[in-house]
This record gives sequence, C-alpha cells and structure tokens, in this order.
Amino acid sequence: LVAPGNTNGPIIFEPPAALSGGDHEIWLIASGGANWGGCQVWVSTDGNTYALAGTLYKGARQGVLSATLPSHADPDSADTLSVDLTESQGQLLSGTQADADNFVTLCYCDGELVSYQTATLTATHKYDLTYLRRGVYGTPIGAHSPGANFARFGPNDPSLFRYRYPESFVGQTIDVKLPGFNIFGQSLQDLSGLTPTSYTLTGGGAVPAPSYVSGSWAGAPGASQVVERFIFATPVT
Repeated sequence: LVAPGNTNGPIIFEPPAALSGGDHEIWLIASGGANWGGCQVWVSTDGNTYALAGTLYKGARQGVLSATLPSHADPDSADTLSVDLTESQGQLLSGTQADADNFVTLCYCDGELVSYQTATLTATHKYDLTYLRRGVYGTPIGAHSPGANFARFGPNDPSLFRYRYPESFVGQTIDVKLPGFNIFGQSLQDLSGLTPTSYTLTGGGAVPAPSYVSGSWAGAPGASQVVERFIFATPVT
C-alpha cells in the first residue's frame, strides 16, 4: 500500500462576517505530498478525546511567501506577492482586474485576505502575484515576511473545511489532528501517532445576536427618577 505521508501544517483562521454569514466558524486549509489524497479532521476540546468533524480532499493550493510583502493601501499596484506552493504542488491562474476587484481570486496571506489579477509563473509551483486588493473583507493590512502562510481559496472550495462551533466555545483552545489517506482513499494514518495543531477560538468573525431588555413603569415617574436598572453579564454595544 502507498503511504500518504503526513498532512502539511494547516492554516486555521476565523473568517470575517461577510464570509461566515455572521456565524461562529473556523476555516481550515490543509494539503500534502504527491501520494496524499486528503485527510480526516478530528477535533478535541480537552486535548485527550477527539471527535471526527469531517473530511478534506486533495486540492488545496497552500504554500508560503517567498519574499517580503510590504504594507500598502488598497488597491496595491506597486508590490508583488511572491509565493511558493511546492508543499501542495499547487497551481495558480491569472484573472482579470474585475476578478481581483470582486475578490474572485481570494487568498489568505498571513492573516490578511487579498485578491490578485495576474499570476506569473517564476519556477515550478512558484508565482508572482500583481495588482493586489489588500485588506479584503476588512481584514487588517500589514507587512508579511518570507515563510508566512499563504493559500488560494474560495468559500465553496471543496478543499476548504468549515467548522461551526457554539458561542460558548469562544475563548477555548481546540486541538486538531489530520490523519491523511493516500490518493486511493486507503492507508489512513493512526490518530495516536499525530501531533495536534492548537487554535484558540476568538469569535472574531461572528456577528453578535441582539438581546432585548424590556420593562414598564406604572404611573408617571418623577423628574430624574430611575425607571429601571439592568446589569449586563457581558460587554454590550
């Protein structure tokens, strides 16, 4: 049987509300080598007991930055985003300026979401991306160093795993294990031999649901009289 090889270190992030629909979600992007066909996603909230959350299949275009990307106002026609997708054998295609402006070529870049117009192949699995839309969907624009995480993805990409979690989990740290299987869907790795990836849930991409406080007063209150007091258990807007 063909061994799948280990799953590459995943990219885990919480998407902005415009992508999550306001729900509490984490998105996970993972890839592997030539014989890697995908992986199962196992999640633990205590570091000991794991539950199967779903499956990812080969296809993610994941890699790292191969040069520094400076901070720049949006849109960015001055800088080049240089990436190396060797770890996933990924390929990128160019789009139009309208594709970039409409975020069709959406990418994760070290916590900042960007989109691009032109992808120029510079070497095997290596690209220079130009005409960049920066800080897409309100993500913070910043400078990014070589080796920072990069991935090309879309909200409906089959190689993207979306995991919805309850609001009560905000602040908790979860552990994720990704046992791989080969390109034939066999030789699944044993969960016990894998090192977990930890992620602390922030709830940053969710839109808080409204809370309603009601009250009434019988008769006519006097001037400056307090009609009702209510103590909120958490910070509110």
